[in-house]
Amino acid sequence: MDILRVETGFAPAVSDGLGWGPVQISVVLGAMSVMVAAGFATVSYLSGKRHVPDERILIGGLLLTIVSYSAIFFAWARNVPQWRYVIPVGFCALSFPFMAVPTRTIFTKAVDAQPALRQAQGSMQAVLSMWASVAGFTVPALVAAYCVRHPNDVGPSNQNRELTQSALMAPFMSMAVLSGVLYIVHKQKPSTLSHKGTVELEDEAEAEAKAINETTTLLSA
Repeated sequence: MDILRVETGFAPAVSDGLGWGPVQISVVLGAMSVMVAAGFATVSYLSGKRHVPDERILIGGLLLTIVSYSAIFFAWARNVPQWRYVIPVGFCALSFPFMAVPTRTIFTKAVDAQPALRQAQGSMQAVLSMWASVAGFTVPALVAAYCVRHPNDVGPSNQNRELTQSALMAPFMSMAVLSGVLYIVHKQKPSTLSHKGTVELEDEAEAEAKAINETTTLLSA
């Protein structure tokens, strides 16, 4: 998900739906940066101080993204209260760090776990950043072409909505990613438990061997 899709659709939507000009639009878009900063601070606290797993942070971010993008589709309409435009955008901006930070962390750990890729960590990070940049300059064009309605097309037939049904692609894509993350987490649980069980058995065997050695030493003495 790229936050630019919100910025691309927000300006024409509020211009038609609320009659806003560049000043009002700039104020809201500037406030989005504050929400993004607050999101990064929250993620840093959860990951550093509270030791919340990256997978859980990512799941929370995806859920917040699904709700916010769905709210944007249903709330952005002509002649509605201003909060119906602003609040969904704020939650969307807040959700961005919850996906960006754990995604890169999980990717880094996955690459480092593979011996064949461990020496190419820099190249793999460059590939990830490159694809993120590709999304950054392609998504706004797609949003402008397929997700934002022309003012002449907004009317009672589509409940005065400023966005087309193609905008629902964003929450549906988040749902697909969320399903994949939940599957991976569920798949990793048995292996993690079995690994813990193996470690515990090894510790118990080591403790028993140590006790036997100490007993044998005492008897010899």
